[in-house]
Amino acid sequence: MGRLDLTRPRIRAKVALFGSTLALVGYGGSWLALNLVPGAQAAVSATTDGGSAASAWWSGAVGAPTTSTPDWLLVAAPHSQTTWSILSNTGVGLVIIAACLFATDRSARLRRLAAPAIAVGSVSLTAYVGHIIAIKTLGIDGLPTSAALPALACLAAASMLLAVAWTRAFRGGPLEYMLHAATAPARLIN
Repeated sequence: MGRLDLTRPRIRAKVALFGSTLALVGYGGSWLALNLVPGAQAAVSATTDGGSAASAWWSGAVGAPTTSTPDWLLVAAPHSQTTWSILSNTGVGLVIIAACLFATDRSARLRRLAAPAIAVGSVSLTAYVGHIIAIKTLGIDGLPTSAALPALACLAAASMLLAVAWTRAFRGGPLEYMLHAATAPARLIN
């Protein structure tokens, strides 16, 4: 994605089509596997205290994956980290990126409203590492569920404010610059 010219509508359309294909292969492959492999659904259900595995091809309601049965590799449920899940998540992500690019190109107002999120995207590595440091430094990793949403909202707002301020002066974040400097010599290798 980083090497594609996403300013070209044709490239965006190809990204959306490829993403749709990946999502279809991921979710569809998981559904087929869970329904065609004998005993797969029963084996997955047996490791979840009897929960149904009928929706494990798309939903996390089945619970967390276990290593007690290889049939979990057929699941595409969120956070299962299976091949099907990775294909599906990547596909959905590509479709969302293409849709956001199409939408912000068509509406200047939407682009202005999305400017804080776009700024975070310009410094995404720095924002990601920064939020982990903030969570550990502020000690908010052990918050009760009732306080999690306000903490998330504060972290998101701080990330956007800092990203907007930073991107007004610089093109990328500090960690993005360091990563670029560290990998730039690789371009010289033939």
